[in-house]
Amino acid sequence: MTDLPDRQVPDMWVAVAVTDQLGTRPIRAHYWGSPVVVFRTDDGGVAALADRCAHRGVPLSEGTVRDGTIRCDFHHFRFDATGSCVEVPSEFEVDENFRQRCTVRRYFARESVGLIWVSAEDEPEAPFPVDHRLLPERYVLQTGHFEVAGDLRVWMDHFLDIPHCVWAHAETVYGGSQNAPADLLDHKIDIDTDSTYPVRPAVAMKFGVPDRDPVASYDLLTLAYTTAIRLARRLHLPVKHARPFTQGLEVHLVTPLCQETHGRIGRMSLPFIGWSGLAPIDENRHQFFYSGIVPWNGEGRLRRALFRTAVKHFAERHLGHEDNRFLAAAAYVEGEEFHDTPMDTTVRAMRSLFADYQKRKAHLYSSDSLLPQLDYHDEKTS
Repeated sequence: MTDLPDRQVPDMWVAVAVTDQLGTRPIRAHYWGSPVVVFRTDDGGVAALADRCAHRGVPLSEGTVRDGTIRCDFHHFRFDATGSCVEVPSEFEVDENFRQRCTVRRYFARESVGLIWVSAEDEPEAPFPVDHRLLPERYVLQTGHFEVAGDLRVWMDHFLDIPHCVWAHAETVYGGSQNAPADLLDHKIDIDTDSTYPVRPAVAMKFGVPDRDPVASYDLLTLAYTTAIRLARRLHLPVKHARPFTQGLEVHLVTPLCQETHGRIGRMSLPFIGWSGLAPIDENRHQFFYSGIVPWNGEGRLRRALFRTAVKHFAERHLGHEDNRFLAAAAYVEGEEFHDTPMDTTVRAMRSLFADYQKRKAHLYSSDSLLPQLDYHDEKTS
């Protein structure tokens, strides 16, 4: 983009860990490829610092947490949640001025929906990726993580890809198969090059499977659902669904690395919200974190267990296997090699939004960060 109009550019929050990963010991995570150490503060909150001691560069994640501070166990320099050095052993014979200069870069950290989020900045008025006003008062939560591979830019292009769901995920999510795919019943694209993060909503879509014969080769969970519908019809029981399986989704692009999905299965009254996002380790290796919630009134423990199983199954097979199978070896295309269709306006918009953020805020990122150097832009609007 050639001009930079005066508009709000929000903080870049990235999910870097699952809450359950963090106990009494610190953990190493990655924020746009930069190693960070995450640890508990004395009030039970979370803190994040660059994962290297300001003295000799030893990873702080190999250290010890005590009283809300983290100690480098190599030389016992100690740092608080802001990155200030609060203790240097007397053996080093340094003065107060040295201690004040010996600081570690601070990152900002928050916990939400079972994930730990990290940002290079924390503007109080900037929107956070999770809008807590949208969450039910009580809910069932399922989180997890796994590693994926491939060009980071390919994964970023992928976040709002509508058509691939018809074939790549037909069996696991949308009730079809490669040979008997789901139908894209409706869709809407709201994201454009003038959008800003978080884009709410970015796209909306609805899928369905006609009552075909022979039956498509469904995934086990989908098969159980569609079989129940067909059985009810044969027994002449009341069935509200016009199709054996329909699903409507609304996807929000809350950051360039994270999407928030709202949906319902068929006409069920049980809505769900899910977050799925990347934490790049390097240009071709990434941690994938997910979180899903549904309202829960404290009853129906079996339903609670089934939901958690379904979320784990969906995320790890849908994203960790099916998407990763294609995207790990996919090439990033741009310029004349990018033969875009009307459906690819999402890709052009996402590239444009990221390039705008990068131009404005690359100076906030360290020299080992992937963000300032990532060549991800829309050549038509650059």
